[in-house]
Amino acid sequence: MNSLVPLGMNAKFVRLAFHDCVGGCDGCIDLDDPDNFGLDIPMDALDPIVEAFPYNETGLSRADIYALAGLQGAYDSQPVEPGARGFYEYELEFSGRPDCDGDYRKGPHREMPQSTGNGEYVITYFKETFGLENVTEIVALMGAHSLGQASMDNSGYNGTWLGHPHYLDNTYFDELMAGPWTQLTLETGRVQWIKDISYAITENTAGEIPDEDQLRH
Repeated sequence: MNSLVPLGMNAKFVRLAFHDCVGGCDGCIDLDDPDNFGLDIPMDALDPIVEAFPYNETGLSRADIYALAGLQGAYDSQPVEPGARGFYEYELEFSGRPDCDGDYRKGPHREMPQSTGNGEYVITYFKETFGLENVTEIVALMGAHSLGQASMDNSGYNGTWLGHPHYLDNTYFDELMAGPWTQLTLETGRVQWIKDISYAITENTAGEIPDEDQLRH
């Protein structure tokens, strides 16, 4: 896993790492859950690595490799060069996360955050699911949505989050603050906020775009 990974895979690895760690990082994803649609792609890409580094020989579990892939995806998505101001090192601080028993593509089922939740819902979800009490950290995690794009086949939403879906930076927050936004109902029945015809932030926060005070909370 290095910078030779296809550009579009970085966002998929970050998404996979997050979904795996909801309820505890265990290397298992319920691919029958619509919230996990599309995660078979990064899982397929990582299967050869999991096989090449068996846990009983390396101490690296599937969950460790998923976490490492997410870190590498974030590392490679930074818009500045290594060593430059604002560049961050993402390190796998420990290994040995236990993998779940059974078919790693069949669960266990985990409740993912819902796209229709408002700001209060997001804060409560991260507190209850990950034990995060620092609201600044929760807001910072939302910035991961500067990566990637939504697919009608997977989430029911459509379009990129931003004009550049391959960089992990503060643009997500800048765009939220800038406005103006218009609601659009898709053929799937999903409602998403559109800022510009060329791209959309594909999250309906219960009909609510947060104001400046909420974003700075």
